[in-house]
Amino acid sequence: MKKQWRSLVLMCMAWLALAAPASAIPVVATGTSYTLYLEGLQSGNAAAGIFLFDGRPEQIERGNGFVFVTETETVIDATSSRIIITLTGNTDLFPAEDDVALLGIGTFGDGLDLLFPVRLIDARISFLQPGGTLVDTTGNLASQATQRDPWDGQFPNEFELVGVEGIGGRNVQVIAFEFLVSTQPAEVPEPGILLLGGTGLLAFVAARRRKAGAKRR
Repeated sequence: MKKQWRSLVLMCMAWLALAAPASAIPVVATGTSYTLYLEGLQSGNAAAGIFLFDGRPEQIERGNGFVFVTETETVIDATSSRIIITLTGNTDLFPAEDDVALLGIGTFGDGLDLLFPVRLIDARISFLQPGGTLVDTTGNLASQATQRDPWDGQFPNEFELVGVEGIGGRNVQVIAFEFLVSTQPAEVPEPGILLLGGTGLLAFVAARRRKAGAKRR
């Protein structure tokens, strides 16, 4: 009888484990490399580089100027994290009046190296002037990522770029990518399934008791 109850307890613990939240993050492997691409549709000045995700500023030349790239990741809670990649230039990054910003993370190279599967919940790009004055910010662009559940660390993918209009000639010198990710939830059984499972276990134990009582008679 003790063995039966021990089996029952172990099965209940297994169900509870399925319902437990995922482990805490961060999710990006520190010190790993990724590629970044930047260009103006009208003004040109394409720039592509390989960077390390380590929070240290790295410089890349673009036209007659330069762009610094830095990264941060902030753990929000046990299941979500915010990744920010910031580009800072010393001149207007999109000087043409009708310029369209063309951007990509992992395009023509490698995406962010993720330690375990996550879902891309929200992806936004903000454009700012020197001193932090916000020029514009996009809505949620997560749907533009070709693979986002689980996310492959690329935005939008290996071969394409995200285009944002209305940015030209507004003295944009800072671009911030912001990604909100969440650990993939475990497949938790529906409450009805859990109830049926518990009822089945109780019926099993009751049947074993009746069988044992019949043998004693």
